[in-house]
Amino acid sequence: LQIVFQIIVFNLKLKMMTHLTTVAITAVFLSVSLFSFAQSNEDKKIDALYEQFRMSYKQADSAALDKLYWPDALYMSSNTAIENGRSAFMKKFVSYFNKLKEVKDSIDIVFQIEKRDYSPDGNMCADAGYFVFTRKGSKEQYATGKMVNIFTKRNGEWRFLIDMSGEAPKEVFKGSGTITHHY
Repeated sequence: LQIVFQIIVFNLKLKMMTHLTTVAITAVFLSVSLFSFAQSNEDKKIDALYEQFRMSYKQADSAALDKLYWPDALYMSSNTAIENGRSAFMKKFVSYFNKLKEVKDSIDIVFQIEKRDYSPDGNMCADAGYFVFTRKGSKEQYATGKMVNIFTKRNGEWRFLIDMSGEAPKEVFKGSGTITHHY
């Protein structure tokens, strides 16, 4: 009787362990899936910022561009000092966009993201990649650049916190659309 009891207990333990293992594996897969879904959702939000950035250039709309940056944002480009605060660097964009409108030139920018990482809390995103800038009209211009952008999410809203760019050789850009991901 004692042996039968031990066999029953052993079988119950085995079934319980199998059940717990199944539950644990299911929980791991579910959490990975939810994380991937959330990550994908956040990626779409960041990509939407690039599209809004692109449209603000195409339409020479400095007010739309202004909304993409936090007030305490930093702007860094080649051969210039770090510009601290949105109000400091937006003056240049306003002037530049006004000149574009005067001469009826158009601009397009496309992006190639090489690396994207999120902070552990999910409230900061860092992108590194390349872009192509094309100006058409009175002045034809084509430039390839590299970039590092840091976005932060505050109160559920993503915006640029750091926008850094510089020149890059044109061979590095292999993108074929508005936003191409290579990560």
